[in-house]
Amino acid sequence: MIIEGTTIEVRDHTCQRVGRGLHKRYAFQKWRDDVALWVIPQYLDKNGPKRLDPQEDFLASANKFSNKLSQCRPDLYPKSGDDSSVRKRLYPYLIDEILVLSRAIEAVKK
Repeated sequence: MIIEGTTIEVRDHTCQRVGRGLHKRYAFQKWRDDVALWVIPQYLDKNGPKRLDPQEDFLASANKFSNKLSQCRPDLYPKSGDDSSVRKRLYPYLIDEILVLSRAIEAVKK
């Protein structure tokens, strides 16, 4: 669609851009979002962060998170068994996402 000389493209998962390495990025984003849908409700509700028992807090470390994901959701764990992407990419994303969402809930409550 072109509006006043500006081209606007609206895309979803069925018509993504094609380019070098983009398929890997899209696969990671899908995986990341699927894991986030499982993790975030365990840590947040509409009132903000939930109080968790320290033994249940699997986001306390990247290793705990990797172990919990492999045990509870093997469908979301890398098939290769290599957890480096879980610990190095996925874990920091989830920590940041929970922080952002917590701050957003606090801002809405004020």
